[in-house]
Amino acid sequence: MCAVSPAGYKIFITNYSHHKVLTLARDGAVLQTFTDPDLQRQWGIHVTALGQVLVCGGSSNNLI
Repeated sequence: MCAVSPAGYKIFITNYSHHKVLTLARDGAVLQTFTDPDLQRQWGIHVTALGQVLVCGGSSNNLI
């Protein structure tokens, strides 16, 4: 799953098997890696108009 920031400069990608969310620049460079033990098997991702990133945990049944 992936989502794009409102301005289009960042791409957010979930890594389902490694329980991570990657932030990429438009050229594909990794800017940041996010992990949280409370977030397992990311199933969906959304970026709000204000730039907030929401990630749904499929196995953990939560939203971070």
